[in-house]
Amino acid sequence: MTDNKTENTLSSDATEVRAQKLKLLREQIGDVYPAHFHRTMTNAELAEKYKDLESDVETQDVVTVAGRVYSSRNSGMFMDIHDASAKIQIFSHKDVTSEEARALLPMIDIGDIIGVTGVVRRTKRGELTINAQASGALFGPDQPGPPGKKIGGARTSGLFRLMPTLRRDYDSGLALSLEAIVAASDPLSRGRYDGDALERLAGVVRTGLGTVQIGLADGAGYTLAVTGPKVDPGVSLDDPRTSFFREPASGRALAGLFPLRAEVGASSNYAKFTYASPEIFGIQLGLSFTPTEGKQLPFMNAGPHVPGRQADIWEAALRVSQDVGPLTVSAYGGFATGRAEHKLAGQHGVSDIGFGLRADYPLNEEYTLSLGGAYRNSNAHAFDINQSYGGPTTRAVQASGMISNGTWSAGLEYGNGVAGAVPGRPRVGLNGWEASLGYQVSSSIGASTGWQHLSYGRNNGAFFNGTSRLSMDAVFFHLDLKTSQ
Repeated sequence: MTDNKTENTLSSDATEVRAQKLKLLREQIGDVYPAHFHRTMTNAELAEKYKDLESDVETQDVVTVAGRVYSSRNSGMFMDIHDASAKIQIFSHKDVTSEEARALLPMIDIGDIIGVTGVVRRTKRGELTINAQASGALFGPDQPGPPGKKIGGARTSGLFRLMPTLRRDYDSGLALSLEAIVAASDPLSRGRYDGDALERLAGVVRTGLGTVQIGLADGAGYTLAVTGPKVDPGVSLDDPRTSFFREPASGRALAGLFPLRAEVGASSNYAKFTYASPEIFGIQLGLSFTPTEGKQLPFMNAGPHVPGRQADIWEAALRVSQDVGPLTVSAYGGFATGRAEHKLAGQHGVSDIGFGLRADYPLNEEYTLSLGGAYRNSNAHAFDINQSYGGPTTRAVQASGMISNGTWSAGLEYGNGVAGAVPGRPRVGLNGWEASLGYQVSSSIGASTGWQHLSYGRNNGAFFNGTSRLSMDAVFFHLDLKTSQ
């Protein structure tokens, strides 16, 4: 019987499992750092010898090559490895690769040096890959309603995302792709993109010098952000996709009042130009430019017709990941700056700055402790960039801890934020806690359950309950499903 230990033991969070992967590799293959490894040819020699081989043709020639893993796709089915001479692609299809060998693929990380023996073939080019995600939450909220009423009972929320990718790889190491995310959700699962049906549509160019994206995509600050660990990012306190509390009149997520988002993200998924460097010695840089708040291509729309609309948003970030003995430390810093159009008195271009830190420490061969947090400061009231005024007006803090032993994880998360008063809007504060337990059934199925508390306060006026404070609690169960074709 095949050993499924690999799939069922690894955590869903890659930063926590390096020690686990090393242990599993040693158990299954023995010495993972051999003193000698014999290859039959270099990558450049292989590419030159078979340069005239036609697409979708397999030879009977068995070769052995070696190199550093620069990219991995489709759960390790496709890997690009580089040696000093060139890049080649490793293709591990289930029809020709044993189940025991395929079980090792999830344990290979980008940056690892590996040796591979197999037959030479040239794959088809320009194939379509479609990933899909469906998630749903069952929860019981305890929150105020209109004066004298409460909102409770069992409720549900869910979303579905389709992620098609059309990609073409070239022997030179160049890869071109067109990537999209199409989403559908109910009002409580609209997330940071506020329910956009088209969350992403970008042309992507990948080379050994980095990755360039043009189109609807996240900015550099959000892409490289580091926060404290999250048992289930879909329902976490910080930047959740699904909220458990709603505004009674509209039915929309109450998180829209003041979202807790500790990652720099002023440019949202507006149409932009983005560059991310390759990770070198654990260091990665990112830079993005967003001409307008428009979400139409090719950059023909200036965005909403509102005072203080932002344009020319530059976003930059730096992320560093290093191993310090058994400890893995990741940190990032990012900022964004923009230019305001049609300004009212006191309005400015957006200014957004943040940083984050996370540390993962293996307590023993089974358990890993993760701690971290993030801080963000912006002159945009409640992170609404069209309400940007002089001086910092909004800050957010996230801190969390988590312990995991592979498929199981348990964590505690804290969030706090203050949005200072600006013309026409009050000072708003938020405070929250979440305790959760997660279980990764497989690489495509995950579940979590827990409790969340969230409270809001304001310095003048009243919320929908007729008071200046809201205090809410919810218990929840969340299921997340993913698939690839």
